[in-house]
Amino acid sequence: MKILHVFKSFYPYTYGGIEKFIHELSIATAKKYNVEIHILAMGKENQTIDKDFYTLHFAKTNLNIASTTFSFSAIKKFKELAKQVDIIHYHFPYPYADLLQTICRLKKPYIVTYHSDIIKQKRLMMLYKPLMKRFLNGAKYILPTSPNYLETSETLREIKVPKKVIPMSLNKSDYNIDEENYKYWQQKLNFRDTRLREYDNSIVITNSDPESPLYNQNYSHWKNNIGFEKFFIYIGALRYYKGLDVLIDAMQGQDYPLVIVSDGNQKELLEQKVKQNNLQNVKFVGALDDKDKISLLKLSYALVLPSNIRTEAFGLVLLEASMFAKPMITCEIGTGTTFVNINKQTGLVAKPNDSQDLAKKLKELWQDEQKAQEYGANAKARFDDIFSLDKMVVSYKSVYDEVIDSGVK
Repeated sequence: MKILHVFKSFYPYTYGGIEKFIHELSIATAKKYNVEIHILAMGKENQTIDKDFYTLHFAKTNLNIASTTFSFSAIKKFKELAKQVDIIHYHFPYPYADLLQTICRLKKPYIVTYHSDIIKQKRLMMLYKPLMKRFLNGAKYILPTSPNYLETSETLREIKVPKKVIPMSLNKSDYNIDEENYKYWQQKLNFRDTRLREYDNSIVITNSDPESPLYNQNYSHWKNNIGFEKFFIYIGALRYYKGLDVLIDAMQGQDYPLVIVSDGNQKELLEQKVKQNNLQNVKFVGALDDKDKISLLKLSYALVLPSNIRTEAFGLVLLEASMFAKPMITCEIGTGTTFVNINKQTGLVAKPNDSQDLAKKLKELWQDEQKAQEYGANAKARFDDIFSLDKMVVSYKSVYDEVIDSGVK
């Protein structure tokens, strides 16, 4: 079996949630089922890179309009790759992929993982909508990542193609630590917070690996330098739909700390807002590599993802928090964020764009450590039950098999 994934960008040029999802799915399907995987994305130059479990093809980007990359060379490359594979697997939204599928006129079955509605480009949407509907209606399957998004998407309601929800996942083995090394640093740092010891049981342990995302030198560094014994954490790009301005408003007059991990085009505005309001309990640590990011997540008390627009379709960081038995606070926007985080089961859910309600939820979770620990344990159990990598891979392979067995070309 041969599969071609198509998306607008990929590592090393961009590091978003969809890119990570394609990466994990590609490796897992190649390993488990010996599937030959190709990925076509736009990059700085025409380039083919052989990875361990997939082949990555970059087509040089010529234009970038409304967050959509366009490439003239991609047309030829797409035709060439599409003829070699059994199924084309598109990742929506990416309008240029709709165009490629339409102009190339290939009689090749395709499926679409539906990550998000198109929210921001309302004027361009009027021009694009006929092409989008034709593209989506031509798919053999539409695969939303959560039942929440399927139920609330106006676009999906208009599409009559069979739909099947397949939740996203992460590879737990990417988050392993060394038990002896971990205990050494735990004793050396003399943690007063027993929650960290109790959470140890939720972490998969492997042999010592200095390259592991939780290598203890990073863990030790952040334990000594963050300056907070107990804190909320936000991890994610600083973009317009993330609701960070609302979160900062919610932090005013509070004594609990917040650590913000990442960078983005909203960073300067957010830092200025924190400074103007003299919020000593909010700390920006910038964009960090996976080792530092996961160390800080493990050290944290709870994760906050205050996204307030449907562009936040899932939130892979919520799965990372779940793996480490961290309680979560999200906002109800009708997407996968409240599929991963269920109110009063794995955390708390606030009203979007309501700083007072968000502040109330933060305070409630902060003051009830027993409940927070219960939510975290539930989150980990839910990850193992619903969001396991193997379950995701089996589901996608089942769809691939069904499409191929249908014999439609």
